[in-house]
Amino acid sequence: MKALQTLAGLPGVRVAVLAGADGLALEYAGEEVHEAEQYAAELAGISRALVRSASAVNGGRLLRYGFATENLEVLAVQLEDRILAVAVRRGSDTRALQIELARLAVQLMQPQTRA
Repeated sequence: MKALQTLAGLPGVRVAVLAGADGLALEYAGEEVHEAEQYAAELAGISRALVRSASAVNGGRLLRYGFATENLEVLAVQLEDRILAVAVRRGSDTRALQIELARLAVQLMQPQTRA
């Protein structure tokens, strides 16, 4: 399944990745795919840290997160055992990206797309 092609085609996308909780890149697409493996590993570490932080304050289950750097914005959806994320150029319109992330997250949680 090439789910990430729709994300990769949106304006400003540098890399989109579907990562396992262990940090392995399961699928990736975009302009900067050579960074996908490292990106997946870093996302898994960030997700683990956020899960611990949420747990420490009785915040419940981690669902999604985002952050911005000087050059990028990262949007991520935490699926059960996977992370769906996209890195976009700072200043890009993220509304369409958020809609597509939500659509893909629902699609990826369907039983026929679970590998």
